[in-house]
Amino acid sequence: MILVSAAQAQITVPNVRLPALRQVPLTSNVAEDARKDLRRLQDVRRLAVRDLIRRNRAVIQADRNGAAIVRGEILAVSPEQAAIDAALAAGFTVVRIRVLEGLDAQVVVLGVPQGMDTLRALDKLRVARAVDPV
Repeated sequence: MILVSAAQAQITVPNVRLPALRQVPLTSNVAEDARKDLRRLQDVRRLAVRDLIRRNRAVIQADRNGAAIVRGEILAVSPEQAAIDAALAAGFTVVRIRVLEGLDAQVVVLGVPQGMDTLRALDKLRVARAVDPV
């Protein structure tokens, strides 16, 4: 059997006087700069959406919040079959269904009834609680 005593080592650091640094107050405008940047980005987005709608009036319109939506189409994420049936009974059509693999979800694109404005159709679906449109 070999017995080893614990080894101890200590490193000494020489005494060095560090220069005194003056304290600089941290005046940070990061939050205000971030707010300004966010406002600029919102303005740029608003202008881009407005331009997109202006150039594509036949197929795109603004929703009540100013976001671009496709005319004549309403998206519903994973609606119950009863909700789809209610929408069909109200004159809507199923344009297409896209299954979102791995998410256990689907997106159902509903066609708005002929002659009905997309925003009115969206309101009609919400009031009827047929689907919860995106």
